[in-house]
Amino acid sequence: MRIIKQNLVFSASYNGSMVPLAIAGFVPPWLAGLGMALSSFVVIGNALRLSRLPDFPAPDPALLPVAAFTS
Repeated sequence: MRIIKQNLVFSASYNGSMVPLAIAGFVPPWLAGLGMALSSFVVIGNALRLSRLPDFPAPDPALLPVAAFTS
């Protein structure tokens, strides 16, 4: 969850700061687009760290509460 939260904070902070600057004309559109692409690469690279985490076995359904199987 920590990596997912990092990605959300990074993308929200970039969009929250750079998009208004680009709309106001302080940043050229091509630079804002390049920054958006680079921020996507950073988020993807950070998310790839999830693939290095160990796989945990699925919980035994017999040990889960009955409420977990009802909708």
